[in-house]
Amino acid sequence: MRRSQYRPAAISLLFGALPIVADEACLAEKCCLVSPPHALRNDTQFRCPHPIDDSIGSHAIDWSPWTHPPDCISAEKDPSEKYCVYSNSRHGNQGISIITKPGTAADTVGMLDEEFPGGHSLNSVLPSYAIVDIHPKGKGVVATRKILRAEAFMVDWASVLLDLSFPKAVQQQIGHRLLHSAAEQLADPDRVLTLGRSSAQAKDIMEDILGTNAFSYTLGGDPHMALYPEVARINHACKPNAFVRFSPTSLDVKVVAFRDIEIGEEITISYIPMNHPREKRQRALRRWGFECQCSLCTASKMDIAASDYRREKIASLQDDTIKAIGELNGTAAVRAAYEILALVEAEDIPTMVASQYEVLARLFWKAGDNDTAVQYAQKSLDTLMDLGYIDYRADDLSLLLKDFTSELDLYPAVRWSGYNHTNATGPDFYKEGAGNSSWGGHIVQDPTDKGLFHLITSQMSHGCGLAGWRPFSTIIRAESRTGPTGPYTYAQTLFDTFHHNPTTIYSPADGKYLLYCIGKDVEAPTTCTSQKFNNTISVSSSADLRTWEPLEAQIVNVTNPAPWPLWSRQNQTHAMLLAVEKNNIYTAQNYGGPYNLTVEPHNTDRSEDPFLWQDKRGNWHVLVHYLIDIDLGLKGPRVGAHAYARDWQGPWTFNNKTLAYNTTVDFTDGRSITYYRRERPKLYFSDDGSVTPLYLVNGVQEFNVSGSYTLIQPIGRGAQEYEKKLGFL
Repeated sequence: MRRSQYRPAAISLLFGALPIVADEACLAEKCCLVSPPHALRNDTQFRCPHPIDDSIGSHAIDWSPWTHPPDCISAEKDPSEKYCVYSNSRHGNQGISIITKPGTAADTVGMLDEEFPGGHSLNSVLPSYAIVDIHPKGKGVVATRKILRAEAFMVDWASVLLDLSFPKAVQQQIGHRLLHSAAEQLADPDRVLTLGRSSAQAKDIMEDILGTNAFSYTLGGDPHMALYPEVARINHACKPNAFVRFSPTSLDVKVVAFRDIEIGEEITISYIPMNHPREKRQRALRRWGFECQCSLCTASKMDIAASDYRREKIASLQDDTIKAIGELNGTAAVRAAYEILALVEAEDIPTMVASQYEVLARLFWKAGDNDTAVQYAQKSLDTLMDLGYIDYRADDLSLLLKDFTSELDLYPAVRWSGYNHTNATGPDFYKEGAGNSSWGGHIVQDPTDKGLFHLITSQMSHGCGLAGWRPFSTIIRAESRTGPTGPYTYAQTLFDTFHHNPTTIYSPADGKYLLYCIGKDVEAPTTCTSQKFNNTISVSSSADLRTWEPLEAQIVNVTNPAPWPLWSRQNQTHAMLLAVEKNNIYTAQNYGGPYNLTVEPHNTDRSEDPFLWQDKRGNWHVLVHYLIDIDLGLKGPRVGAHAYARDWQGPWTFNNKTLAYNTTVDFTDGRSITYYRRERPKLYFSDDGSVTPLYLVNGVQEFNVSGSYTLIQPIGRGAQEYEKKLGFL
């Protein structure tokens, strides 16, 4: 039963909010998830686990922590791309096998727990359930004692994980061999091989078992399917008495009771979203080869019709809410949200009740009624805690409220991290140089060496300072082995004078990194004098971040490039979006152009330097340098603003009331600095599929100083957790 990893969430309307604290992949970077204790680690030698394949040595230590040597096959179209089965027969409950790419397997090592006594105790101390025959369903699970509401009564570990790109990438017969190796290398293969099957057309038993029983799962930022043998025995109900709770840091899941479950009662979960009308539910469930006979589906015709009406009305009102927000009609949006709340309560869908409380909280917050917003935000959290969906954390409310604004949850920065080029000297510096400078930049994790980070940034040559950025700006690559915040050291010049304002992003469709910038080839003048000429946006590509193709001009007389690929797992297109000055958006069928002006928001005046991205819920955002204080003859302090839209084509809402950030930065040494300039905002995202911003990168300039440098500031507690996983803390 291929079940979605369904987790209730509010309608993601993003009422001026950046997704910085929600459970929210970056397109390029992957982290390793293993870190030895800090006291036992030699930081000069520690590296993340290296990817291994079937070319590894013949000794067990060579493939540790896996208990079997990797068994690999090559992709048909790209023989350099391998898929391997990695097994650890001691992990969790009777072992795990993962069929994936070597890099993803290396990233997974830190999630392996050979002993997990806390989880085993759920299943072994006073057993809560038994697997029995239930006619005509086959196997099922019943309670052997009373299970209380919100109680986590079952824990299970993934036995098989499979990269979703694997079936189409390899020859079917060879792929089936690897699937069988995955099962046979478990401590108890029968836990998998005896699971239910639903497809008469399946050509292989393992293919059928996975297609019938697996959940969708994101591993290393890539979509996989995960098979949990114990959970797979639980049958479906459209109004279930339990749900599956996934762990973000390990490969186990827990099953939690929605309500009290009596002795002898069958335990059920929902394989599909719980808010669909009957016919839509039945269509979705036919893929598993059965017609649902739960109490909701076999109710009287009158009750079914009433339930279907309410559920269809919920969907219609959700559309009305989104439309009202786009039209800035807060009254209509609140009215629709209240109607939805009443309907989901009538349908007894508790997870949607929590979601609607959050929607109402966001709406009232946006309207300026903060007291009512806080009440609904707390109701949302209380409902989720009461259900067992989340655990209590003292700062949950404050973090949720911060998510309602466009304010980034900035943590103190480390002084002189980032890239400080102001102290550099060189024999080519002009004697009248006004101070050396770097400006902004974009962090990229190395694709093969996970402990190495690159900063692609602008650097002014010849000591000519920020005032001489044109024509003295070059684009350079700097490196850090101390984490994403640096400090970074110069590695190489990628493009000489004059090239400026680089943005670097990975294109999954092309399998390459793309660098967009402005500028053209010019000879540096013999003195630090500024020049003027037209801006031109160009693009280059690279497979390794070190060797780049020549820049190709794309758009003349336009500046501030901010690309984002339209590629997704469902739509593997080469198409690109390119936000530019005034937050206009160009589109192209591929990164090589031509680019066509498609969107002109017209309501984001006094902003520049856009940084464009799409969050995991499909919403679009632009973080901009806000120029409102220019009217006062000042560079700040109001410098960071946020625009957002449900669709990249608009309408766009420009939140110019709540700042995303300002010119004051707190540091870990207790100091604070208010900068003269803080511009060129760029974000670095988590690699777990959630697109959570972890670091804000800016170019900064202090008062009465001609030089400038790159500042990197952590966002939220996610940055610290990320660095712990990488082994830097």
